[in-house]
Amino acid sequence: MKHPKIMELARSTPWAITPQKFTAIMELLTLRASGARFTAEEIAARIGAGPAQRTESRSGTVGVLPIYGALTPRADLMTEMSGGSSVQRLSDSFRGMLADESIGAILLDVDSPGGMTDLIPEFAAEIRDARGAKPIVAIANTDAASAAYWLASQADEFVVTPSGMVGSIGVFAAHQDVSAMMEQDGIKTTLVAAGKYKVESNPYEPLSDEARAAIQERVDTFYGLFIDDVAQGRGVASSVVRAGFGEGRIVTAAAAVKLGMVDRVDTFEATIERMIVQAATPSRARVAARAANNHTNVAAEKPDPPGDPADNKINLEAATSGLSFAAAAAALSEQAERLTIDVTSLADVRRGRLTAPKREALHVVVDSLRGSTATLERVLADTDPANRPLRDEERVYLHSIRSTNQ
Repeated sequence: MKHPKIMELARSTPWAITPQKFTAIMELLTLRASGARFTAEEIAARIGAGPAQRTESRSGTVGVLPIYGALTPRADLMTEMSGGSSVQRLSDSFRGMLADESIGAILLDVDSPGGMTDLIPEFAAEIRDARGAKPIVAIANTDAASAAYWLASQADEFVVTPSGMVGSIGVFAAHQDVSAMMEQDGIKTTLVAAGKYKVESNPYEPLSDEARAAIQERVDTFYGLFIDDVAQGRGVASSVVRAGFGEGRIVTAAAAVKLGMVDRVDTFEATIERMIVQAATPSRARVAARAANNHTNVAAEKPDPPGDPADNKINLEAATSGLSFAAAAAALSEQAERLTIDVTSLADVRRGRLTAPKREALHVVVDSLRGSTATLERVLADTDPANRPLRDEERVYLHSIRSTNQ
């Protein structure tokens, strides 16, 4: 048997993939391991042709990262045969887009049945943690199933094309017992090993109850990670994902919106156009930051006239500290503004209705922003020795927060 490591990996790894695609891949791997060779056309006929474009691209200021075909942790024979994507390569490309200042937004273009669970939790966390750095949108174009849905659900916004489908939330592992087939061929394999569980779940004997329990535990662990990540990404309770997001089934676009699994139904072209416009529109936060920075720079060139020694001491401390609140204010205000845009879009799609968990989360955010604004105003008043009016940059900063909260 050729490629024994590939076959062992396929058998022992928990998968987050549609069962149909897994069956096709395993059949192909088994034939390949027996020495069969296939042309690209024959592979496509067995498991389906992958999309032609598999490298990242640009559309204006929007970076497009394709997540196509079966997902494997690294580029190898599995990737080659299944026409899929390496999670490691996807992660590297995603980081490059985040670091590229000429890219204003990132679109995850997803057409995948899922794949192995290896590196999926890590990449999902990476996408989720990048929220706020740049707008991140995922689109099921046309399918985002299992591990692919796991990744796409971590974006700021999740879109599905009108004919697309999403879901298949679940994890499984497969064990092949080839002992009867080998016995028929007159072949008997004896494994000599050290370690109680070293050869557990081997394909040359039936699966024991103890081995089955160990596999089930591993599957349950990855399923729990899957559920919790989707819950975080979609902003709902884990129980909602476990019982209400298809329960392992793949669902159509309209049903996905109704269940809260995605945010809207739209085409790939329309999504790109909307993202280009949003990326090109300067936000109130960026305008406020520029105004505050410009004022600060001008003030730095013109020293304050002599006054109270306490004032001069405070000004000196502020100047030497190197602290500037403009950047932090811009970042916070821009995140709040993006949240407002996302909520408005979601409400429009759902005809003004939001789920109870989303409404509760928004109430917490609004209350937090109000409290923070009031606290900052008190701090400014309490720490002003001359009880003077707000400076222009302070007023711009507070005005940007108030405008975002309204």
